[in-house]
Amino acid sequence: MTAIHWRNPFLSVRAPEWVFAFYAFLLHFLWEMLQTPFFADMPGMAHWPATLFCLQATVGDVAITLAAYWAVAAAMRGRGWFIDPGTMGVLLFLGVGLAITIVLELHAVYWAQRWAYSATMPVVPALGVGLVPILQWLAVPLVVLFVVRRHHLGVEKAGRG
Repeated sequence: MTAIHWRNPFLSVRAPEWVFAFYAFLLHFLWEMLQTPFFADMPGMAHWPATLFCLQATVGDVAITLAAYWAVAAAMRGRGWFIDPGTMGVLLFLGVGLAITIVLELHAVYWAQRWAYSATMPVVPALGVGLVPILQWLAVPLVVLFVVRRHHLGVEKAGRG
């Protein structure tokens, strides 16, 4: 009798979800730390509480990234969509992340009042949402997508060599 070896593809460190999460964490945390002047009270916070606040926001950013990744994977019927995403894949990835971000930003700023914008934050008039979080969800995911693709192609090439 032969043993059946079953491996959960989501538990492998090579699973695209983990690679997306890793690079999203690094890049979003950097962005969160750099954007602190655009939020009220952040520049005056002690270092450790401000860092923890940015860390919490980064975990949310990673969750949004994974939701956008899975939405595109479902739409394109494959977890490897990022290798050759095409215009539609990139737009869907950005669009899902941006839509979630806008809703969460509106909730956090106006309804839950978890944070507030400083006077330096430009606000998109039609949305009432800060421009910096919008730019975050246009710039960071594109870099994450580029880096994850390069990472995967490098790993794949190394595996063949």
